[in-house]
Amino acid sequence: MVAPVLQAGLTPDFFPIGPDGLPQLESIDAGRSARARVMFVAHYFGLPRGLQVVQAWCRERGVTLVEDCAHSYFGQAGERPVGQWGDYATASLSKFFPVAEAGMLASARHALLPLGLRAPGARAQIKAVVDVFEFSRLHRHLAGLRHLLAPMFWLKSQMRVPVVPATSDLCPTDTLAMMESCDMGRALLQPTLAAVALHRILPMHRIAVRRQANYRALAAGLVGAAGARALFDRDVDQCAPYVFPLWVDGPQRADAVYARMRADRLPVFRWDRMWPGTPVDKGDVGTTWTRQVLQLLCHQSLSAADIRAVADATLQILRTH
Repeated sequence: MVAPVLQAGLTPDFFPIGPDGLPQLESIDAGRSARARVMFVAHYFGLPRGLQVVQAWCRERGVTLVEDCAHSYFGQAGERPVGQWGDYATASLSKFFPVAEAGMLASARHALLPLGLRAPGARAQIKAVVDVFEFSRLHRHLAGLRHLLAPMFWLKSQMRVPVVPATSDLCPTDTLAMMESCDMGRALLQPTLAAVALHRILPMHRIAVRRQANYRALAAGLVGAAGARALFDRDVDQCAPYVFPLWVDGPQRADAVYARMRADRLPVFRWDRMWPGTPVDKGDVGTTWTRQVLQLLCHQSLSAADIRAVADATLQILRTH
């Protein structure tokens, strides 16, 4: 969320988060809160929490609250549905739906003004449709249509323009390089028709139920893991998790475990890129989460056998490190 703030010509400020993932409001002094106009608060890992205290803090100071729901497209955040605590809410479709792009801006309180986004051209629209089928094929769906779809994939290959990533895209080290890697030019485009259509027709209930089942299976399969535990002890019956956050004891051990899991091609990632200049606060758990919280995917397309295999492999790696 830093890149769009900078692109808008504004100045980002940072607050530490506590063990529950919510802002440590007591760390924000009166001078900083008086200058603030907007506060972004995220529901991390797709495990949303109520924002009563944060909402009251913002209202008392005239600060607009933006509820970042990139990880939490479905479910309850305490006493309210996800997205209804903030003055505005943002969401990311590609984290929950099989689409390559598209974000969402919503508000339960304010009318949304037209954003003036440009429609993608015909070439981009066609490519988006082909991408959906190609992505399905890569993940072993639509096997019976392989021969029928082959001409479509050939046509796309003729349209593709080779891209050589810049060094900054591979390992951003400063603000300019990080901005380049965020590809902010796409923010001016409307989502493709394929992304909008899939969002409207896909069965959302199944997505939520499958993610809940996979999260619970990972939690059960990793009980008693050596030097590791679920980051939170909570049920997921009121949400659709984005990932299963696994806490690993010791930063260097977490580094080694993560490197081995990635080398073994397990579906896991972590936040190992920090925006240049982000302050390090001793009481900020976000700093430790970047290294010691490994995020195991609980995507709806993962089968029960997939989840068991991931849990077994993770246990073995934890035992050998």
